[in-house]
Amino acid sequence: MPVAFIIKEAIPEKPIAEIWVTVVTGAGGDLKDAGGVFPDVAIWDDNGNRIGRYRTKLGDKRAQSSERTVKIPNNENNGQISDPQYAMLSHDTDATCIAMVQVSNGRLSGTVNADTGYKCDQGWYYSQRKFKCDNLMTKCVWMDLDHSHPNFNAMSFHLRDILPSPDK
Repeated sequence: MPVAFIIKEAIPEKPIAEIWVTVVTGAGGDLKDAGGVFPDVAIWDDNGNRIGRYRTKLGDKRAQSSERTVKIPNNENNGQISDPQYAMLSHDTDATCIAMVQVSNGRLSGTVNADTGYKCDQGWYYSQRKFKCDNLMTKCVWMDLDHSHPNFNAMSFHLRDILPSPDK
């Protein structure tokens, strides 16, 4: 993954029995109110066993052009260190425009940006959110429960599918 899309302080220094999930919201230009409620997050291993989850608390709003890392304990697999293979974010209320999501346990890390959602025909917007350099910007994709536009209410990805490799 390009270094510009890595948030180093949101990656544990060593493998731990906890998954850190960072959500970055879009911002800039004509984009208004890109912030919203932080999504619910669930993490699974490669066998489909849930490792842990984060449930949003009422009123847990994020401003546009913000980032937040939640630390999800491995409390659904007896506290074992497990690699986060599948991540799912789901939304309840208050549309949020997400520019990037990073997932890490210190051993396996992956980042997906909203340009991927754009390529998959999700509702998106031009964001001027910049990542560690002046010329690298990403779009943001809207997540919302009520499908009030072409918005989706959940997104998921397989971390190994987004890791760089020579055959991709």
